[in-house]
Amino acid sequence: MRYTIVILIIACCFAACQRDSGQGKTTTKADIEQQYLNDPLILPIAKEYYKGKKPAENVQTLDMLDSLFIQDSMRLRFYFAATTKLIGQQMNFREIVSLYAFKFVRDRPKQFISQFTKDNVLLDPNTAWDVWCLNVGYESMMKDTANPYAALGVLETSMKASFRTVSANAMEMGATFIENTRAKINKLQQEQGMVAPKDTMPAATEPKK
Repeated sequence: MRYTIVILIIACCFAACQRDSGQGKTTTKADIEQQYLNDPLILPIAKEYYKGKKPAENVQTLDMLDSLFIQDSMRLRFYFAATTKLIGQQMNFREIVSLYAFKFVRDRPKQFISQFTKDNVLLDPNTAWDVWCLNVGYESMMKDTANPYAALGVLETSMKASFRTVSANAMEMGATFIENTRAKINKLQQEQGMVAPKDTMPAATEPKK
């Protein structure tokens, strides 16, 4: 009991000192960025892309894209922001990066949606949303040029299954993402001189309970 009291006193004193030392200070976007840029465990290539590096088709870039699937949610936030800056640029290896974008949304829908929160200062949510819709739409067309909505239906099914136990807000964001991505597919088809098929997007199969 005596040791418990001592520990509590030390903890309270430490917390008070922390409050005093940080009084009047606010964490800025620059502070948060610097924390990530100084993190020795984050790949250097990710830091370069975050700072605006031009796309390069090499092993280092693939390593960064693979890092989208790490379990560390804090570092994932930086990798997501860096990847968003990469896939938002013009490049000649779109097939590769769009494949990773599609796979991330399909396999990690919760982590994908969680990046679009008001406290995430690493990216502009509207720009990032548009970039991911475009790349997922592009990959859907690569998977099935005749009916890209089939691939989008698989993605929608994954989202619904994942968000069933989360929140109504996540479910709504998922539905909006599918809708916006479908619009991107329609636009891509028009740009390529293809006629967008009407009502060909299959209804998502409800996951088994």
